[in-house]
Amino acid sequence: MTTKLDIVNGAYEQLRISGQTTNPTPAELQLALKSLEAMMNEYRLTWNLDLGYQFQTTPTYLIQTGVDVAYNPMMEWNLAVRLIPAFGKTEVPDWLPRMAAQSLSAAIGNVAAFNLRDIQAPRRMPLGYGNTYRGVFWNRYTVPIANAPVSGFTNYILQGETFDYTESYVAWLAGNTIVSFTMVCDPMLTITASSQSAGVISYTINCPTTPPAIFPPLQLVQITVTDSAGRIDIRQISFQVTTPVPVPRQ
Repeated sequence: MTTKLDIVNGAYEQLRISGQTTNPTPAELQLALKSLEAMMNEYRLTWNLDLGYQFQTTPTYLIQTGVDVAYNPMMEWNLAVRLIPAFGKTEVPDWLPRMAAQSLSAAIGNVAAFNLRDIQAPRRMPLGYGNTYRGVFWNRYTVPIANAPVSGFTNYILQGETFDYTESYVAWLAGNTIVSFTMVCDPMLTITASSQSAGVISYTINCPTTPPAIFPPLQLVQITVTDSAGRIDIRQISFQVTTPVPVPRQ
């Protein structure tokens, strides 16, 4: 797997700051690491470009990026472009901005194809007499299924899976501490463990194979935090629950 330092060194190589010219200083490496973290967070927020990047409250070099190696050139080229103003570079290869834009566009298109969903019938579309009697008889119109928002902050989970998640409150706390927190979730999810340390809440979510009833794919986890100043913060985290295709298929 690729570390964040590998991406930083790759970006400096694109700018010809390392290699045969001069090696980046510790301050320049730290600048690039912070720029990489900010860039990937911006892409996730503004472009829904969630590549599985491992965000950190305090970025470190040797942690793995968590991103497929196919996206390494995209991160290196775009980080290199963002570092240009910091060094006052005037002789930049003309292909670098073009390659950065092309790779970013391809990454956004690939993730958008993964997030593509079928268009649901609107609420004004009648069910028809035959379909009306299959459910509640007075429901004459289509009821769209509640899906989680297509966002880099939406978590995707299959029935039967168990994953660990974290939610950082460091910025919100602003020097305060967490006094208490509570967590609740919708019926298709189960919180099996939760804890907090240094302003970060860690929790484990299990999605049962057999749900208690029929619920929409959109399931929420709600975290309520009280800090030492008496402030209360409520966050609702979206989960898209999917039933896996049975294998082997009959």
